[in-house]
Amino acid sequence: MQVIGALESHIGLVWDGAVPFVVAAPTSLGNYDIRTFARAVLEEKAPLIADAVRPGGSGDPFAMLTALESDILNEVTKLGVPLEGWETYDSLFQLNENAELIDAINALGEVNETYTNAFWNEAGYLEAYDPELRDLFYNLRDRGASEGSLARIVYHRHKDPGPTFRTWDHLRDLGGDPIFVQTEGTHYAIEAAAAVSGGVEWNGNINYKTIAVVNLKDVDSFPSDGHYYRERVIESEREGDFRIWLTENANHLKTNDLVLPDLDNILINYNFIVQQAILDLIAWVENGVEPPKSTSYNVVDSQLIPEDIGAARGGIQPIVNLTVNGDESTIVTSGGSVTLSASIQVPQGTGEIVSVQWEFLGDGSFVNADFDALPDGTWAANAIYTYNNEGIFIAQVRVASQRDGDPNTPFARAYNLGRARVTVE
Repeated sequence: MQVIGALESHIGLVWDGAVPFVVAAPTSLGNYDIRTFARAVLEEKAPLIADAVRPGGSGDPFAMLTALESDILNEVTKLGVPLEGWETYDSLFQLNENAELIDAINALGEVNETYTNAFWNEAGYLEAYDPELRDLFYNLRDRGASEGSLARIVYHRHKDPGPTFRTWDHLRDLGGDPIFVQTEGTHYAIEAAAAVSGGVEWNGNINYKTIAVVNLKDVDSFPSDGHYYRERVIESEREGDFRIWLTENANHLKTNDLVLPDLDNILINYNFIVQQAILDLIAWVENGVEPPKSTSYNVVDSQLIPEDIGAARGGIQPIVNLTVNGDESTIVTSGGSVTLSASIQVPQGTGEIVSVQWEFLGDGSFVNADFDALPDGTWAANAIYTYNNEGIFIAQVRVASQRDGDPNTPFARAYNLGRARVTVE
């Protein structure tokens, strides 16, 4: 948020450009309220949702839910919670900080006393909810959740932040009016964002060249938050000075390790992509060298979906397609072998593949492997692995590209994962 404030409020001799990452919107500080609402309704079903969105899963996380659960998953998804983020629901729910739901709710605190009193006592608030959801709120209160914190997890229903926030469209009628009764005042997160960013308007009127890195599994600053700011930049006719690069298989956090050990070894460290973004920004500012174009994507129910157009997609992250026995999943008997095949592309003009690593059991034990550069400008890697124990395994290939094709430098590598499911019976 401070970076956005700097981009919009300073003109002239302060700096020449910026690389904001995990880009926030003015409402982002309310994202944890939404996540806690999701947890309150869907915690028991989270493993099933995770399996559905995992490689080789059903692809339909709604299939095993009740009507109410399906409605709430749809609601939080359209508010921007990335469906991919459910695979790491321990991070989505912050289970490491609050293992118990009641503690997680109470940690939020109260928005304000006026809203809390209205929520519990006035017409159109809780009393107008689906009876099953209303009973859940009473049950949580009986178990020790505070009234103020419970009201806060559905604050998004009762405080529409304004028409530019398209993730609220599903909570509006055809005329654009909120479908739930509204509390007075400005959305508390917008007020907080103004304080943090120095009071800027978040209008996209950037004064410097900017490369924004947005992570598609970010459950803190939702990917849709980055898209929100891009829309403001377009409205301000400053898109020529702006790039948005989407990063697959990356969450909010970053470390000096390649993989975040507390998230099941299924994320990349996007810090290396930020390194290249800084190098590209320097070349853009100092020498007028245009950086790689923005990632091409579509927005479906507030989910950012990169276009399936291969190397023409933009951004700088390699594109990986992994199959096992020719498909995204396979079933073998214990002692059976599988053939894993990775097809790899690099966005045009962003470098070459310099590293391929395989990991077969989901334990993070990646091993270096050979790969082939093909005449059509793509790369390929293959492996055969024998599974001796029963279970469900997500085999992975981790690839890295580097702008200069230098396999010896650890810096400015763009990583991505390809993943496929193996069921051993």
